[in-house]
Amino acid sequence: MVLSLLVASGCAAQRPTNTPEAFRQAVTALVGPATFSAKTCGSLFDGDPNSALLAKGTSTVPASSVAGIRTRALAAGWQPQKHGGFTLALLGPDHYQIGVRVTGDSAVVRAELDRCSVRTRSSMLGNAPLPIPEPGQRQSLERAFALATPVVRELLRAAGVAARDDLFPESGSMSDADAVPPENCRTPNEGRLGVTWRAVAKAELPVSTDVAGFFARLTPIPGPDWTVAPETPRDDPQVNVVTREGVRIRVHTTRQTSGEGGASLELRVSAESACVPVTTTPAAP
Repeated sequence: MVLSLLVASGCAAQRPTNTPEAFRQAVTALVGPATFSAKTCGSLFDGDPNSALLAKGTSTVPASSVAGIRTRALAAGWQPQKHGGFTLALLGPDHYQIGVRVTGDSAVVRAELDRCSVRTRSSMLGNAPLPIPEPGQRQSLERAFALATPVVRELLRAAGVAARDDLFPESGSMSDADAVPPENCRTPNEGRLGVTWRAVAKAELPVSTDVAGFFARLTPIPGPDWTVAPETPRDDPQVNVVTREGVRIRVHTTRQTSGEGGASLELRVSAESACVPVTTTPAAP
């Protein structure tokens, strides 16, 4: 509460500012002419409060043009999103967002670039909550999940831990993994928008566990199609990184000490897919 009051009291005065040209061009390329505005929204605690801004673009278009907006957005690398209240929501480069509401024969388009360092009620789109994978993306995510799940389940079994079915179901299907939603991501090289998934299983091992021997038993489990690269971090006993095209599994133990002198050994088995960029390519049959 105190921190919130401090941040609020440090809000810099909002004032009109220039709309970034790159944002203006990206939006008009998808929706055509729009009305733009921008204002500062920084904090006095920022190094440069004037660098924080909220830019908006609005336009009213025929409802029949929404499909074309979506097609152009996909071709330009924008990722469709789930967003309540919008018929179509898109996340674009540099965190640009577009929301479209269709009413009858017309549609209102709202575009935002939110670079505010403090929360503002003027933002309608906020943080994009959840991507909607295109069919080709969904197929890649499912394939990676199907590869990773049996390996993770076997690693956990060897550690004496039962896999959670909402994380790594026995079926190996991502559609059965209720706790593993798709997430937004950017590809490492091109920085293109895309989707990924991540799941982490945790367990506590006996403090007396021979860590080196434990990892020696786990190393052969993934099989010859996987690459196992042991690591020895500075503060942790050991990490094994298991990779295959499109998939990364990390087996990690951390020795922890409580304030009362007690000790524990935590096991984490995490898995994630590579970032699958948005594409208009349909899923393979």
